[in-house]
Amino acid sequence: MKHIVRILGVIAVSALTVFTMSVCDDGGNKGASKSVTYSGKANGVTYTLLITEDASSRAAYEPLPGDKYELKAGQNKSTGRVQAKSSGTLTLKPDKDGAAEFNATISGNNLTNLSGTITWDSGATDPAPGNLVPSGSSNLTIIGSWTKTDGVDTGLLIAKNDNSWTLKFNDETISTGEWNSSQLLFVYDYVGNPNPPENCSVNYSISANGNQLTLSGELVNLFGGTEPWTRVN
Repeated sequence: MKHIVRILGVIAVSALTVFTMSVCDDGGNKGASKSVTYSGKANGVTYTLLITEDASSRAAYEPLPGDKYELKAGQNKSTGRVQAKSSGTLTLKPDKDGAAEFNATISGNNLTNLSGTITWDSGATDPAPGNLVPSGSSNLTIIGSWTKTDGVDTGLLIAKNDNSWTLKFNDETISTGEWNSSQLLFVYDYVGNPNPPENCSVNYSISANGNQLTLSGELVNLFGGTEPWTRVN
């Protein structure tokens, strides 16, 4: 796939959804421990993360190292402690002996990413699912990573929760932009263009099982043609 056109810049679009965080007080009495719940969905499974403060000294609750966590996914449950917090990412250490730490990324009341290996209380382990989408949303979301290859070039299209996307071929970033409910938006220019760069878009659709992404439109060849992309996570 030869890309003679360079796609530049980002078009700002409004965020699709605004979320608020729900904080609970266990019992309502002064000194009672506080908790907060985050949730997200991946591969049809809802992950729910409950964080409960270790001590009742905080007037406004937010997760901090030392707090207890409980992660549920279907019949599985993992409990332990928050080891560290960096911006919106929590490092979680399961109580199970010998269990490795894993990371949970939160935004508002959403659990947006789980990375590493999750050790459940049963002792079983599972690879973390990566990116998650809001638990109340449809599986038919572009959020995640998508790939395709023609035997020579390998493409990777990454769409994030903040409505941004990045396109790579053979690990080289080709373009960036923003997405809405039906389009990938971008600005592009080409060698010898005497006019200002143009605001453009391509349309996208997702298969019924949520695992294939198809692009269409006049400029679809900039994305490697009409062959579908396969979901990575």
